[in-house]
Amino acid sequence: MDPIDDRLVPPSGPDADDETGNEKELFRAMNSAITAGQVSGGQLSLALDLKRLDHIDSSIAVQADSNRWIAGIMIAAIAGYFLRNWQTGAGASAMILSIYLVFGRGWIQRRMKARFHKTVLTDIDAFKKLWKLKGITLSFRHDTDGTKDAVCTSPNGDWRRFVLDHLMDGSGTPD
Repeated sequence: MDPIDDRLVPPSGPDADDETGNEKELFRAMNSAITAGQVSGGQLSLALDLKRLDHIDSSIAVQADSNRWIAGIMIAAIAGYFLRNWQTGAGASAMILSIYLVFGRGWIQRRMKARFHKTVLTDIDAFKKLWKLKGITLSFRHDTDGTKDAVCTSPNGDWRRFVLDHLMDGSGTPD
């Protein structure tokens, strides 16, 4: 392994804070590699486990997304009950619930992914907060040497060390 500039060595542990600005440089390198997909020497990819990230502490999970569907079911039930009878209300609720199960969950997950790429990948503090939850996986596939994929998962993996090892050359600049 190439010697690494001491200025760029991240602090130890996944929860350590780096006040020197080097962490921001590593974050920018990771973000640009995710955006570009292909970097010299390999390909960086990001995977999100949206079931784990749909958590009250998650910055990409918004309760209002699910509440819209609950409100739709309730409105359909009440409208069906008052317009016809309770069977119509129950049928309307079942119809809305099935629409949610087929389309709604996918819609909520697409909104969470969009929120992640729009806000979390542009704000290092939001990324660090979300990294403390389970559900983010960075992987790097080497092109040239045919080695296995390198994987870094939240919250136990150190994303800073992962970026240093796979995206930065020995001088501390992106490959």
